[in-house]
Amino acid sequence: MVPQDTDFSEVTMRRKSIYLGLLALIGLSFLISSAMAQSVDTLEIVSESQIVRRIVESNLQLSVVEYQTLQLFERSKQVGTLPDPTVGITSFPYPVFTAEGSQRAQFQFTQAIPYPGKLALRSEAKEWEARASESSEETIKEKLILDGLTELSEIKMLIRQRLLIFRYRKVLRDFESVADTRYRVGTGTQQAVLKAQLERNALDARESDLSQKIKAKKRKLAILVDGPVSISSSVEWEWRHDLRTLSIGLSEETALLNRPEIDVLEAMNNHASSLTSLAKKDWRPDFKFGVTYFNIGDQAFPPQASGRDALAMMVGVTLPIQRGRLKSRLEETHIRQSEIRAQTWWTQRSIREEFRHVLETITLLIEQRDLYERALLPQAETTLQSTISAYTTGEVGFLDLLDAQRMVFDLSWQFEDVSARLEKALYSFEKATGTIRSRHYADL
Repeated sequence: MVPQDTDFSEVTMRRKSIYLGLLALIGLSFLISSAMAQSVDTLEIVSESQIVRRIVESNLQLSVVEYQTLQLFERSKQVGTLPDPTVGITSFPYPVFTAEGSQRAQFQFTQAIPYPGKLALRSEAKEWEARASESSEETIKEKLILDGLTELSEIKMLIRQRLLIFRYRKVLRDFESVADTRYRVGTGTQQAVLKAQLERNALDARESDLSQKIKAKKRKLAILVDGPVSISSSVEWEWRHDLRTLSIGLSEETALLNRPEIDVLEAMNNHASSLTSLAKKDWRPDFKFGVTYFNIGDQAFPPQASGRDALAMMVGVTLPIQRGRLKSRLEETHIRQSEIRAQTWWTQRSIREEFRHVLETITLLIEQRDLYERALLPQAETTLQSTISAYTTGEVGFLDLLDAQRMVFDLSWQFEDVSARLEKALYSFEKATGTIRSRHYADL
């Protein structure tokens, strides 16, 4: 009996191990397929044009506005057509006797006909509303593209700053090694070793903060392109400070002509004008036309009953007698036009202020960038080389050398921040002047 129980337990254990192996295999295949699907769906960003194209083609917020615009264009075709006619049949269970015979049924056809011009104005007003929505789509598109390019600039800055950390950490390791060697032979101090270690640990904390910021920026970018993204590590991300846009004579008036917000307001103003004309047409009567066919049956009595069918024509007029309602509607359209005029004035003022603010910001950032490139960074490098020479001859201590290297690192860090802000300001200038379409997505 004991050997049989042992055999049975061994068989059970083997079955369990087989089941566990199958489950593990299924789970592994699921993970592999998920990873492959994720790698296929992930957008590896290597250029700005990728982001622009993906936003234009896949952003769901933009798709919603596109669908709304299409709906309005389709609705403009509907409101410009005649109302559907009415067809009716009246049957008489108990015949109505007439001089011509018994009336068995009536067949009616009625068509409402609005006053001439009303249908065209309704269609025109709805079409202008659709065109305003179409221009709003361009406004949203420009905003989304600017957001995408701005997020990429910030990611670019973080990547370049992380490279600075890598280089500075390598220098600190060399410094720490030298300080430790000098301390062991009695020519250096323990303070120098501890200072180098503290500086390196502070870099680790800064790098961890950068990694978290990069992840947050990538999540925001993923929302804009509607899918996971990764930043290519094989691309050497350089700053795009193309100042040619500033030298082609763009002005506030050019910005007012190019901005889609002005197109929106023009379409809204035309929409309001069409509604005003339609409100005036409402003072005119609408018409109704009808035909009724009477089916008369044969009958022996009275003698003159011939059973001849009859035909009746009807013309009706809808009288606009509710003058208070008509005046209120006309006044509403006038108020709407005044509202659009005020909104246009405010929008034009905002565009002018935006243009001036961005241009002033770019001018200031160019001066700061040039100051770093031509003065601060070269001076810091020269100071570092002089400190290194003085350190080798024993004229200065290790802490002076560390301070000189930190100065180069801090100025390089600030230079990347200024460069990122300048690139983002140039993108904002393209949006402020209405040239972002022609430069980034006109061919899409």
